[in-house]
Amino acid sequence: MNELLEKLAALEHERWAGWMRYLFTKGEDLPNGLVLLGGNWADRWRRQMDTPYEQLSEAEKESGRKEVRKTLELLEPRGDALADYFAVGRRVYIEQNSALQAELATLRAENAGLMELNHAARAELERLRGLVKQVGTRPARHCPWCSGHRVEIHDDECPAFNTDGTVK
Repeated sequence: MNELLEKLAALEHERWAGWMRYLFTKGEDLPNGLVLLGGNWADRWRRQMDTPYEQLSEAEKESGRKEVRKTLELLEPRGDALADYFAVGRRVYIEQNSALQAELATLRAENAGLMELNHAARAELERLRGLVKQVGTRPARHCPWCSGHRVEIHDDECPAFNTDGTVK
């Protein structure tokens, strides 16, 4: 592919150099090294660069086609090689996409498992809250989370009661 790249770059340089030679024939060389273009040429090129290809005259389109044919001449002998290159690229894309799809399926399964755990944890939390409410209605309560002392004495670590003895 590097060989083709170099050939196309050389062709592009030839186009540019040919354009510059043509451009300089339409202007006047000034003593300071600049080239002064006449108004008609500048107006014409401004119009062409501001016109979509489809709206150019047939002669202007043919000028562009002539340049593209030079590129096609470089590509024609390599047609099969280019087709192979793109086929390999497509295969690599499909393989990478398949790997990404498999990874996505794994992540979705893991996510479903985590959601199940989250649901189970929420259910357990609700169960514990229910127990806390039951414990909170008994006289002379003892807290199973705070080493069995009375409910009225709690530390900040107790998951069931606030430090003032109210249910969390």
